[in-house]
Amino acid sequence: MDDAADVLILASDGSLTGAVVGIETPPDPTHLLLVLGGAEPALLLLPARARGIEARHYLRIDGRPAADWRFTGLAVEPAWVLGRGEVVARRAAEARDLGALLTCVEAVSAAGALLEQTIDYLLNRVQFGVPLASHQALRHRVAEMYVEYENLRGLVLQALRMAAADDGMPWRDIAFAKLRLGEAGRFIAQSAIQCHGGMGMTEALPAIRLARRIMMAEFEFGDRTFHAQRLLDAGRSAA
Repeated sequence: MDDAADVLILASDGSLTGAVVGIETPPDPTHLLLVLGGAEPALLLLPARARGIEARHYLRIDGRPAADWRFTGLAVEPAWVLGRGEVVARRAAEARDLGALLTCVEAVSAAGALLEQTIDYLLNRVQFGVPLASHQALRHRVAEMYVEYENLRGLVLQALRMAAADDGMPWRDIAFAKLRLGEAGRFIAQSAIQCHGGMGMTEALPAIRLARRIMMAEFEFGDRTFHAQRLLDAGRSAA
């Protein structure tokens, strides 16, 4: 599961209370892996059916299974604690950054495919005797989509280069790429749907599925607010 440091509380008596929502989850998981932050970070491996755990399963807008997990006075047994301390926090942060980087790579790939599909649709869809691509407003929108795509692609490539050249995860480059994904990805996805018109809202076209995936990617492994706060905090610390 994702880092739940801000929403889960492990009391001094060993009881866990709180919730994590919108977590991508298999249909019937046997265990939950939680990372708790705070003064003493901890890594927990919990049985999914333990008393004090409730789950609500559903499908996200991109079709992937997810769940909201709620913990009500769950008595954490010592055997469920896999580790504590700063090492846990550091490893968890590295795993989150790696997940964010891979999500950016996936989103860029989806955005490139979506852009190609949008151009192909506009070139071949004929209305009132002319292709949609002949309309200047649509051509300008596609050009804007391409600019956003190239900007996002450049940031992700930079993060990949830094990750390949460095022993650790280049979290600042990843944070900037994830921050841009939230803005550029949403613009590309929404513009593609608008260029497709009513067809863009139907399941018959792969474009709508790609658009949903791109919009959902913004919220995985830290959304725009999370990564912007990380960058601000680092800037204040360095000042």
